[in-house]
Amino acid sequence: MDVEIDFDRQEDLARMRAGFSADAEIILGKHEGVLRIPTVAVVDEDKVYVLDEDDGVIRLVRFSPGLHNWDWTEVRSGLQPGQKVVTTVDRKGVEDGAPARVEKKKQ
Repeated sequence: MDVEIDFDRQEDLARMRAGFSADAEIILGKHEGVLRIPTVAVVDEDKVYVLDEDDGVIRLVRFSPGLHNWDWTEVRSGLQPGQKVVTTVDRKGVEDGAPARVEKKKQ
């Protein structure tokens, strides 16, 4: 497949050399105004850990994903706006029923 690339800045073109590789995202569809979650929070394609604020534990919840890319995954059903999802799913102790609290982001 041949791909044509345009550079917005001429200095970027000047730094390109033969043999360089690149990643590309091809947008085949776009939905605006939909509920979405960070893709890093998705487990096994259709599950996500959600903080149950009533009892302070995390729950593994199945949801119906829609369009997605490296950054965001659309939520068709199974989650509600305002629910807190766990984005550190690879952290030790993250499992269904585990106690949890929200950490403030370090700046």
